[in-house]
Amino acid sequence: MNEPRCISDPSGDTLQDWIEEMSAFVKTIDKNHLLTVGLEGFYGLKNPKRLAVNPELWASSLGSDFVRNSKVPAIDFASVHIYPDHW
Repeated sequence: MNEPRCISDPSGDTLQDWIEEMSAFVKTIDKNHLLTVGLEGFYGLKNPKRLAVNPELWASSLGSDFVRNSKVPAIDFASVHIYPDHW
């Protein structure tokens, strides 16, 4: 999926629904296909205890949440894209 975002819904619900729907759809086509979301590792607004580890406040408004998005049943593994020179 590679760094999906939904800035129109910072709650993360829209993106979460999309990840769940698309990952389940891919599994109907190929149940052996390994899936990951490919996130930047940011935490969303529903994870307030972890917000302090985001690089800056903007990271929590992208509609993504590393833990929540990675817990989707059809997601097989988690990965984090890190850009330390920019953060």
